[in-house]
Amino acid sequence: MAMSAVYASPLFNMLVGFGAALVIATVRAFPNPYVVPVSHLFLLTGGFLLWATWTSLIIISLRRWVMHWGIGVYLLTIYLAYTILVVLVEKGIVWTPDEHA
Repeated sequence: MAMSAVYASPLFNMLVGFGAALVIATVRAFPNPYVVPVSHLFLLTGGFLLWATWTSLIIISLRRWVMHWGIGVYLLTIYLAYTILVVLVEKGIVWTPDEHA
């Protein structure tokens, strides 16, 4: 039960959060279509989210659903790498917006 909550709760929050925000934005923009602003950070965030979710699911299932402190260190390392990369991207050091516009 707890393992399903670990994966279902963030997914539910994202779907409802994005869904509600996009419905409100669409209603406000009516009758014109709402254009979703696309940013390269969406790709970065989605990539890290998929990587963390799938690798943790694989690692935990291979360990027969037994949590170990190493998994926590692994997930914190992914979070730290994501945070550093996002800061570098926002500062324009790593991935400037005009490179892939």
